[in-house]
Amino acid sequence: MITITRFQTHSRRERGVPQDFVNSFDRIRNFRKNRSIWLNCVGATVSDCETLRVAIFSDGSIGIEPVVCPSDFAEDLPRSLPVTEFVEETAKYKALNVADKLKKDGGDGDPPIVIACDTVIYLDGEIIGKPRDESDAFETLTKLNNRAHSVYTGVAICDGKGRLETFHEKTDVVLDFGNAPDELIREYIATGEPFGRAGAYGIQLRAAQFVKEVHGCYNNVIGIPLHSLAMCLRNF
Repeated sequence: MITITRFQTHSRRERGVPQDFVNSFDRIRNFRKNRSIWLNCVGATVSDCETLRVAIFSDGSIGIEPVVCPSDFAEDLPRSLPVTEFVEETAKYKALNVADKLKKDGGDGDPPIVIACDTVIYLDGEIIGKPRDESDAFETLTKLNNRAHSVYTGVAICDGKGRLETFHEKTDVVLDFGNAPDELIREYIATGEPFGRAGAYGIQLRAAQFVKEVHGCYNNVIGIPLHSLAMCLRNF
């Protein structure tokens, strides 16, 4: 597995921090000219994907416009796994599932690049995913209130030639629901926004008003660590 943090990279092979950023991003853009990019968003509708991960891709920052393809992977790995292994393995199985479906569909030319992500919240040794219902969302947000928690996103990149790379990114976040947390949390849950999101909040949406601190990659909290992904794609 490859572990990429915001400031340094550790992998089976040594990777230096690239100095020629312009050339590196041009190289990433060339993927779109010659190969299709497939972004997997399991457990979310296409519209949800577009407002989260796809939006980050398509804003022109790295010049990739992905095609969304849902995965059939059940996302049922044991939560007793180390959190870094949990997110990387989940992303890996999502990517391989989509790659297998695309392979069966056939097609000429180079195989597409498949990118899959999985994001969870980690606090007190517990992996926290998406809330099951309003009660679960309230319990989760109450637990996160005024405490630093970690957001982990696992990313997997593969193609039809057997190449596969995975990495994860960690960002620390503090939410603050003020002097009347129960009331604010219930009002927020009533918007419906917490559902379908790890940790029961969307940092780029209404929950932005409750975000007190972010230490690390902001995009990672949304669901895709863009900087680390761009650097990984450069060498893929």
